[in-house]
Amino acid sequence: MIIKNYKLLDSIENAITEYNNQFWKKEDEDKKIDYNSITFLEDDESADIPDEILRKIDKLRISLRYRDFDEDELKDFNSELSGLLDIMNLKVFVFSIREKGMKFFDYDISFLNHINQDIENLSITGVDLSKEKSERFDKFKNLKFLGLRNCNISNPTIISSINPKVLISLEENDIAPEYYKDALKLIQNSNGKIKFSIQELETMAQIYSTKRVKLNDYLRLMEVMDFDSVSGLIIEAEDEIDLNSEQIVNAINGKNSILLKITPSNLSKLDPNGILTTPKRIVIKNASELTREELAKHQCVKSIQISDGHNTEKQQGEPYSRDEYEGVRKEIDGIISQITIPDKNDQNREKKIFSQVYKILGQRINYDYNAISEEEKSNERLQITCRNMIGGLLENKCVCAGYADILRNVLACTGIYAEYVGGMPDFENGVPMDLKDPGGHAWNLVKLDGKKYWTDLTWDANHIKNQRFPLPYCLKSTREFKHDRFKKRLEDSIEDPCLESVTDEEQITLFTGKELDFYDKTKIKESKNIGYLSSCVMCIANSGLTSTRVRKVANEVSKSTAIKTIEKTEMGEVDGRG
Repeated sequence: MIIKNYKLLDSIENAITEYNNQFWKKEDEDKKIDYNSITFLEDDESADIPDEILRKIDKLRISLRYRDFDEDELKDFNSELSGLLDIMNLKVFVFSIREKGMKFFDYDISFLNHINQDIENLSITGVDLSKEKSERFDKFKNLKFLGLRNCNISNPTIISSINPKVLISLEENDIAPEYYKDALKLIQNSNGKIKFSIQELETMAQIYSTKRVKLNDYLRLMEVMDFDSVSGLIIEAEDEIDLNSEQIVNAINGKNSILLKITPSNLSKLDPNGILTTPKRIVIKNASELTREELAKHQCVKSIQISDGHNTEKQQGEPYSRDEYEGVRKEIDGIISQITIPDKNDQNREKKIFSQVYKILGQRINYDYNAISEEEKSNERLQITCRNMIGGLLENKCVCAGYADILRNVLACTGIYAEYVGGMPDFENGVPMDLKDPGGHAWNLVKLDGKKYWTDLTWDANHIKNQRFPLPYCLKSTREFKHDRFKKRLEDSIEDPCLESVTDEEQITLFTGKELDFYDKTKIKESKNIGYLSSCVMCIANSGLTSTRVRKVANEVSKSTAIKTIEKTEMGEVDGRG
């Protein structure tokens, strides 16, 4: 075929270069298009390109400036382009026309009728398509992407006949507000595969996909969007909004199909007489933010979600029903009632409160081996309750995530900061782990009397039950904590927040009330050795590995103690992991 238009010839030459670039290996040299097979005519602005070469090219990109052509030249260009497309078997065709100061152009796109129907990627930019119908694209059944950018499209139904699996861009088009509902239906059908530049449409698409909407957006979009069609919609109220206002009450009252998500700040300002009757879910950072007394004032609160906003896992963020929260909060109140609160001037006040809480929980909660058994892995409800406060406080059994979540919330109710920390085995560094729960492990970072410490109630619980002090994983520095076998998931990238451990002497005094002089020093050594030994045994259990550390520790304790420890481990009585 003879190509006369220099712009079209440039596009074909670029396409040949792109085609040849994929054959960069020596053995693929013979697959390239030979430029010598193209005959350039005497004017040097046109060329004769064999049809077999044109059929090889699978990508063609054309970019025009409107001022480069007069009306007759555009007709000639279009005619030549149509003839070219009749020959080519394209997978990708990109056509754009631009001019400074102008958005789009009235351009004849009859060339679309000449594109092969199995094209996969079609993009048009800068052409006025406002009068085009959806039938224009019906022939393209294998499309994966369709881009119609800056094409003066106000009615998005131009793409209504396109397969909903196709990724479509209608960016840089001003969709008219009266067509928002049509656009929204298209977004729904395509599962969000249509892109717009209009914020309203992007917001509405997100609402449909997440089933969540900010209260301000809900009020703003009520006249445009049918919120009743969004099943299970959650409206999230911002703190500064007055939920008692007539506008909000009239907008959402009586809509029992929606749930209003509020914060403690919202709740404190809410009229307890129930003017706003919409069912509500309150989101709190920890149990200290919602007492049973406060909950009793607001009967419209149907569920409670507890999340610290960064480190707690999915199970900890799963909402509690009203009855479940009342149950766990009652147990927390009961635990706190057992604590002797030291004087405010006591320099170790928080450590003394912590040790009492830690000891009560360690004595009370057992590791839930059943929850991580093969038989119960498909029990979705149990997989949640064993990792939040329900299992440990209402049933006295949970896995490590439950221990860490409970400790964080109980301490918060005493005014002590504790952070939930998750970790996965550090397999990349070649550390073999034999975790009971393949989901990883969880523990806490606590701040007591101005200092931060690592602590692991899961691994200390059986030592507490057996009165073995000092505890091997309680209030430790990073160096002594020995959880470097896990990759920690911390929001803040703190290199080493825990610089020192609480001493054995201080720990014994905190947990037993006895000074070191009255505590059997051989008992301390034996307890520490048992702790280290049990940890080693569990790390190499069922792995067939040997460990220098195990042999060293075993030599430090009596043979009978080592045997007893291993026997207890085999029976599941030592340091449950989760």
